[in-house]
Amino acid sequence: MMRLITRAAYTSMPWKNGLGATTQIAIHPADAGVDDFGWRISMAVVNANGPFSLFPGIARTLVVLQGAGVALALADGKTACLTRDSKPFAFAADIPAEATLIDGPMLDLNVMTRRRDFSHEVQAFSGPAKFPAASGTSVVFAHGAALRIEDGAQPMRIPLGDTAICEAAPQGLNIMPDGAGTYYVMQFNKTAAPD
Repeated sequence: MMRLITRAAYTSMPWKNGLGATTQIAIHPADAGVDDFGWRISMAVVNANGPFSLFPGIARTLVVLQGAGVALALADGKTACLTRDSKPFAFAADIPAEATLIDGPMLDLNVMTRRRDFSHEVQAFSGPAKFPAASGTSVVFAHGAALRIEDGAQPMRIPLGDTAICEAAPQGLNIMPDGAGTYYVMQFNKTAAPD
């Protein structure tokens, strides 16, 4: 079953650390806040150097959507220089991270999951993509091009900037972009309960 989230339905709110603002695209459960979500997708404009918000127990993936990018320095010694050409960068959101802009403001995509409950994967595409059957949740963000998506039932059109959520895809997903722009597919799966 697929549902569409339009840009008009995205929610703006302050960063958790109060140093900026974020645009929330989707959150699970739907009534969750920043302290009790299972998974969350958001965008943020970063205008200045500074620390990222800390999210205890959260795994995070960062993607540069617009701008020159950012250099990240994590307290565990890991560093990364992220640009629009970089692969999605995964790191622990409960480890302090300092961001230094490369050349002016940037827009980023943030994907987060509570590690005890969910895992996630973020992939970028600029052409047609096919995904095998999946029991988890797939989210498709039409950032750079409008899309058509099929899950074996009624096809859905995703206008530029909108997002589709597919709660399960027993027949897989077939995604076809209208142009050459980049779009993002996020897949969420429940974490296996310990024995």
